[in-house]
Amino acid sequence: MHEIETIAKKMYRNLGALVAEFTDIPFLSQEHIAKYVDIEGLENLREALNLNKGVLLFSAHFGNWELAAAIVALISRPLTMIYRKFDSPVVENCVTWVRASAGISSLPKDNAMRHILASLRDNEIVLFLIDQNVSWQEGVFVNFFNNQACTTSGFARIALHTDAPVLPLFMISQADGRYKLIIGDIVKTSRKNGRDMDVLFNTQNYTRIIEDMVRQCPDHWLWIHQRWKTKACQVIKKPVTISS
Repeated sequence: MHEIETIAKKMYRNLGALVAEFTDIPFLSQEHIAKYVDIEGLENLREALNLNKGVLLFSAHFGNWELAAAIVALISRPLTMIYRKFDSPVVENCVTWVRASAGISSLPKDNAMRHILASLRDNEIVLFLIDQNVSWQEGVFVNFFNNQACTTSGFARIALHTDAPVLPLFMISQADGRYKLIIGDIVKTSRKNGRDMDVLFNTQNYTRIIEDMVRQCPDHWLWIHQRWKTKACQVIKKPVTISS
């Protein structure tokens, strides 16, 4: 119980830092980034862009995800971030303005496919946060911390359809107050067992990468989200699931 309380307290502290630092994004510069952020794996992003198929980044509500996206946009090229619109128009306008100041286009996930495909054809970067619960109609059930979590299938479907390179992106707080931005290796898109099973397998693979990062830094992840809200028993038809 003590460990859980410690993780929870640190999580809220990290969340507070994210909110406070979000307002600094419009003032970010290359000098600020060099002073406060260590970047690991920039060569992976450059390698992916050199393929001229666009780049699909995936991340989670982990660490300072907003700052991570802003830094990628500033050190590489403007990117499109897929998101769910906020209920408050005030928050919506504020968030989209701050993101835009760093070269991030905020694209609501509903009816976003045409824009995403066009961006990838233009060799642009598209970022998804794929760690949130979705309805069973929108996702597939994959294993996440030994529980079946309904996870968006859209990201894997786009990767399979476009063959764009897929990379993970994470931001970690360090003991000295600096950040480490981690751009992972290109994640191979598996094509083995037909479209539905390929979607399932790849989604599980992306989720496993997120789980591994959360295990390393459990206080960085947004545990207050109802990640396992959708249950397999809610599905009208038999769900596609994976257990490992």
